[in-house]
Amino acid sequence: MKKIDQWVIIENMWIKRDFFFHFYQGIFHALRRFSIRNWIFAGVGILGVVFFSIAYFHFKNKDSQAAQDAFYAATEVFQAELKSVPADSQKVNVEVQFAKTIAAFTNVAKQFSKTYPAFESKISLGSLYFDYGLYEKSLTWYQHAYDQAPSVLEKSMASYALALSHESLGKFSSALEYLKKALSYAEESFKPDIYFSMARCYEALNQIQEAKLTYEKVYQDYSQTRYAQRARVFNDRLDSSKPTK
Repeated sequence: MKKIDQWVIIENMWIKRDFFFHFYQGIFHALRRFSIRNWIFAGVGILGVVFFSIAYFHFKNKDSQAAQDAFYAATEVFQAELKSVPADSQKVNVEVQFAKTIAAFTNVAKQFSKTYPAFESKISLGSLYFDYGLYEKSLTWYQHAYDQAPSVLEKSMASYALALSHESLGKFSSALEYLKKALSYAEESFKPDIYFSMARCYEALNQIQEAKLTYEKVYQDYSQTRYAQRARVFNDRLDSSKPTK
């Protein structure tokens, strides 16, 4: 599971504080022309803004830390419950076996709804259900994650997860829609995996030419990567599977 980058949080905090610094500086320059009475009124107003700003950063940071702590606690609950899972995963009742895990991640998602740990919790719940073949339930949580994704990178992640759930349910057209969304948001390094998923869906829909074009794009655009050879193998397989006349 992805760990939150503390340096990114710190950098964002200082960007916001720098904004407030220039905001206050502008106010003080304007107040140089004020009378004593106006200074008093303005001073009270500035103190109110300063107090609000300090309170905002204090509680925002506190809320973020609490969300992270709750998320990591939930992952520990999951690891503990995972140890007692029987070897035959087909016999696992997810709602019973992972009852505490589901409750813990759900609590993070609800209590800290606008934080990154809430997004991670929704992805974690979706993945838990997905791993045990409960694709309909995984769709619900992946959709919640998609709706709350804090940036395009997370949007891509949630779109891809939704696509895999749809693909596993045999809904290949729906899967392609989400894969195209994932592709539009994704970083370059993530795109080959998305293309492979798209090709699989095209094959399942018997759109062989589209599948071949997708594999060809991978080995042409990513010729110096490990994906190229695999794309050639799959593309050649499609050629060899054509019925002979």
